[in-house]
Amino acid sequence: MLFIRLVRPDRFISSVQKFCYKMFEQDLATDALDLESFIVNKVDCLTPLALCATHGSDPTSKIEVILDRTSVKCEIVALGSKEGNLNADTAIVTASQRGTWVLIQNVHLSPQWLESLEKHLKSTRHHPDFRLLLTMQVNTKVPTTLLRVSRIIMFEPPWGMKASMQSSFKTTSAERISKLPIERGRLYFLLSWFHAIIQERERFTPIGWTKIYDFNDSDFESGLFVVDSWINSISKNRSNISPLAIPWQAIQRLLTDIVYGGKIDRTEDLEVIQGIVSKVFVPEAYNLDYSLVQNMHLTGPEGSGLESFEEWIQDLPERQPPEWLGLPHDAENSMIAIEGDDVASKAVKIIEAL
Repeated sequence: MLFIRLVRPDRFISSVQKFCYKMFEQDLATDALDLESFIVNKVDCLTPLALCATHGSDPTSKIEVILDRTSVKCEIVALGSKEGNLNADTAIVTASQRGTWVLIQNVHLSPQWLESLEKHLKSTRHHPDFRLLLTMQVNTKVPTTLLRVSRIIMFEPPWGMKASMQSSFKTTSAERISKLPIERGRLYFLLSWFHAIIQERERFTPIGWTKIYDFNDSDFESGLFVVDSWINSISKNRSNISPLAIPWQAIQRLLTDIVYGGKIDRTEDLEVIQGIVSKVFVPEAYNLDYSLVQNMHLTGPEGSGLESFEEWIQDLPERQPPEWLGLPHDAENSMIAIEGDDVASKAVKIIEAL
């Protein structure tokens, strides 16, 4: 007979967090890795850096943030075709001579090319500033010999809305947020709140979404581009604009139809995202008494700068109520039941196969 004991998830997560903090003196929600420093100081010209992505994470966007704020030259090449393989070989040879970086994307799609990469690295002289970065999904097709000679960093999406919002603002500079007009910062905050909802609902699939969608940091960055484009078009270098003058409908449509909705292929999920957008991106969001959650009192930060946003996010609970995501209050228990049935079903199949 198979016994499955269900543990309250809030107690389990709390215990794990306490254990990790005691063992590593590091909070689970804190991203302590300085990726730029790691690439420069912990990786050398002979050692590739394998950036392994799990579902919902995007290492490329984090590298692009580093490139935007530094003078490092980096050529980005995507694999998956013969042309991509040839371009990657050329980029590596050129960068190894000049001392620049190369970012090869989706290397798991070309396992044969990877087999020859290790030999190429050992047989060629490289400039000491040369760095080879490889993005990949966790995949058995990646040669273990390459992984053994590489430094490996795993990228996973943050757990919980608090961690998601913290991650979003870690990649958004204070200078960008404080750029005039001052209403821009509030829109950034609303986008981070919306992005956290979208990501966190994936953990409740099939309740949050009918299927898993690959929402990641690139979507948030694209959302920032949408906000900047429209704010810049109407501000005309003014320090303030009226919230009523913001083109809310245009921002809503771009987020639902292209940035986030462009990944959705089911009508019911598209209707959900449209409903969330219509409640978050409204002029009333600039009122200090506006609640971010329907039928609950949760107002946003009073300030419009990065420090104010970070303080507000820091005060959020580690686990948010399902109502914040637009889900019923018993969504957590429903997911436990679904996952329990799945585990039991797989266990029965294993037993029957023995």
